[in-house]
Amino acid sequence: MVWAKLYIFLSNVRSSLLISLSGFLFLSIPILAFNGYFIGTAIQLSGKPVWLALLSLVPHGVFEIPALLFATGLGTLISVRWFHKPRNFKKSLKEMMPFYLKVILPLLFVAAIIEGGLIFFLR
Repeated sequence: MVWAKLYIFLSNVRSSLLISLSGFLFLSIPILAFNGYFIGTAIQLSGKPVWLALLSLVPHGVFEIPALLFATGLGTLISVRWFHKPRNFKKSLKEMMPFYLKVILPLLFVAAIIEGGLIFFLR
């Protein structure tokens, strides 16, 4: 059970980093949209009623969705800063890393704990 939570946490961290770091290519918002599309497809393929599938997403989604939105915001900020001179990608990352570590990672951690517990409860 601990491994499931760790896997979920690392998967969410990877997704949020991908969203944030792809911002300089203006890909943050399309990646977030694809994540929503993937969730919708998973709900459809689950065979469960939509309300039940959405209900199972709510407990951890309360933490995970804001974390992904914050990551999208960071990615957008990176892209905006990239097109203003001087173009210093490392400086932008250094300025944004404290927010990522203090806000986004804790939200993803709580979401993984909740989601890992729900996996076994909802089977």
